[in-house]
Amino acid sequence: MLTNLFEKSSFDAAETAILLQAYAQAVIAVGGACKLDDGGRAMLAKIILAIANNRVKAGGELVTAEDSESVATIASERFMRLVTD
Repeated sequence: MLTNLFEKSSFDAAETAILLQAYAQAVIAVGGACKLDDGGRAMLAKIILAIANNRVKAGGELVTAEDSESVATIASERFMRLVTD
């Protein structure tokens, strides 16, 4: 898993844990529709980081399981749109 990408981000430890949970959820969601190689996993991780950055800049938080699910859902949908285009 790409834990270094999340751990080296600007998020604190609690937010990083939420992002890692979101990543795991998104991998499961996307993995049911397509096979993820290393490039796909990296792309998915970057999408999650972008969503999280936008969320925090807009005044949102990354503290609950619901936050994790929300980020994972949005990331999965964006990833699938990119892959299917």
